[in-house]
Amino acid sequence: MRAVQLKRVGELVQAEVPKPNIAAGQALLRVTAAGICQTDVHIRRSTKQMIPDGTVLGHEIAGEIIDIANDVQGVSSAITSWFIRSGPAESVVCVLG
Repeated sequence: MRAVQLKRVGELVQAEVPKPNIAAGQALLRVTAAGICQTDVHIRRSTKQMIPDGTVLGHEIAGEIIDIANDVQGVSSAITSWFIRSGPAESVVCVLG
């Protein structure tokens, strides 16, 4: 699958990455659109290592759910947008909106 990754400080690349496997409590989405938030911009412009090289950026997305773990309740493919908030790039600014 295609993704935008931080290759190294200050350099973003479009890359092919392995399709993730879902675990309990998770869903897999086929992303059709992704937004750029201020955290993404800050990471891109920074001259310091803020997140590990190879990190996939973009957590404001819209798409189609293509796989759901068996234990997930109340979610269907009708849900088409998601705000993902996890990982080392989690930002107080993003959390507070």
